[in-house]
Parts: sequence; C-alpha cells; structure tokens
Amino acid sequence: LGLDCQAVAQAAQQLAQGRPDGQWFLTSIDRRTLACARRADPRGYLGLIVLDPQALAKENGGRVAQAVAARTTSPVIDRPWMQRLQQEVGGTVGLHVDMATLEANPRLLPEAQSMGIPVFTYHLGADREHAQALARHAKISGWWPSGVIINGTPSAFCDVLAKP
Repeated sequence: LGLDCQAVAQAAQQLAQGRPDGQWFLTSIDRRTLACARRADPRGYLGLIVLDPQALAKENGGRVAQAVAARTTSPVIDRPWMQRLQQEVGGTVGLHVDMATLEANPRLLPEAQSMGIPVFTYHLGADREHAQALARHAKISGWWPSGVIINGTPSAFCDVLAKP
C-alpha cells in the first residue's frame, strides 16, 4: 500500500483553514503521514504514536499473546532515533509513548526535552494504572512527560497522582 500524501495534505490544509492560528494537531503511527502533513502546513502539532509490541501483547492477556510478549522488546528511543524522526518529518514532532516504552527508555524524557520534543504518555490499561505507573516513574527518574493521554477526567487522573 502506498501513502496518499495528497489526501493527508488536504486534511492538514482543512485543519489549518479551520484553525488558522496553528492550533490543530494530527497524530499517526506512520512517520510518512506526518511528513505529508508537515509539508502541507508547518504550524500544526504532529505527534508520532509509538506502538510497543510487547505492551500490546501483554495487554491482550491470552497464551499466544504472552508467548509473543516474551519474544518481543519495547522500542529503543534514543537521541539518534529522535533526530531521524525530526529529519524525516521536518520540524518538531511530539512522541506519544506507552508507559512500558517510557520505562524501557529511561533517558527518553531528558533527551527529548533537550531536543525540544514533547512527550505524552498513554497506557493500554485504565487511567488509574497509568497514573500509578507515571508516579512511580517520576519518583525514580525525577522526570515528568509533557502531558498524558487519558480516557477519563483530568481531575480523577490527578487525584491518583496526588496520592502518596
């Protein structure tokens, strides 16, 4: 399957027309999609959703999924990886990573921050589990992501973060 850059560019242009101040965003699991959008409008926020095959397999829970999880690893996201992403897409691209990916890449947050790359976390489980995992990570590393992607209310998520 080839990428229809024209369709992506048209979508980005429609977003830009609807939000001429640049306050629109597009996320994708495909860097090429983001590159097409960046060429169409340099101002909107673009975020790469990083899929973690190990976390996906573990969350599935079945025997086959557990066997797959045992044979896979979380993606390695380091400075060269982020530099390639910026070169391929053009400009700043945010990262949207599962908590398992963040935990597997302990230098991700400080390196991303030094490069001006926002990092948002998500969790394949419940928001409560996400908040608990994030609090544990921040306590150990001293680093917080730029933001979080949640299903519920911000206040409920923050209430879990505030508990010792």
